[in-house]
Amino acid sequence: MTEPRIRRLPADERQRYLWGDDESHHVIDWYYLASPELLVSLHVLAPGGRYAHSDTHKSFYIADECYYLLRGELTFHDPETGEVHTVRSGEALHFRAGTWHHGYNFGTETVEILVAFAPLPEDITAAAEISKLARALDGIRGGRYELLGGHPWNAAEARQGERIRVLRPADWLELIHGTAQPVRVQLFVSTEKLGGCVRSGPVGLARAPP
Repeated sequence: MTEPRIRRLPADERQRYLWGDDESHHVIDWYYLASPELLVSLHVLAPGGRYAHSDTHKSFYIADECYYLLRGELTFHDPETGEVHTVRSGEALHFRAGTWHHGYNFGTETVEILVAFAPLPEDITAAAEISKLARALDGIRGGRYELLGGHPWNAAEARQGERIRVLRPADWLELIHGTAQPVRVQLFVSTEKLGGCVRSGPVGLARAPP
């Protein structure tokens, strides 16, 4: 019997992993799917929580990542470039491999993030080994201070060098799939490594009015 191409990922099959230490702070990860091509997980960050990095836990991976905010508000920070972005429930962000990242929950609600990660290292829990691949971080930049004095008129120029893209619904690529029972597919990311979407429908099932 062949494996189905689409399979539901029940909560009782997920694996819990606590990332971090006292210096980097912690993130609760729930791993739903892990293969050499893709990891799908749920990150949970309590109100007032944050994650950064330490010598053995570095938030730096040789993988593309996409976040979709299920709940709360996440402030996302690249400490190398000073990029800071705030993402809210129903929005997404994408960043390429080799991007340092810190996260903060400045709100009063628990942050829940659906994460897609590709490609997957041989052992995603081997934090010390993964940290050896990280590019040296020469200090922490709290923001794009070079933009002060010209904002917002220099915003278009500033975006050219960004490593992180916030993807709000107005930015998504929308498709209609099927004809008999059309489904709306809203792609917030579609690259050579990752794809992520919100699916709505089908429609066409409602009966005609009498």
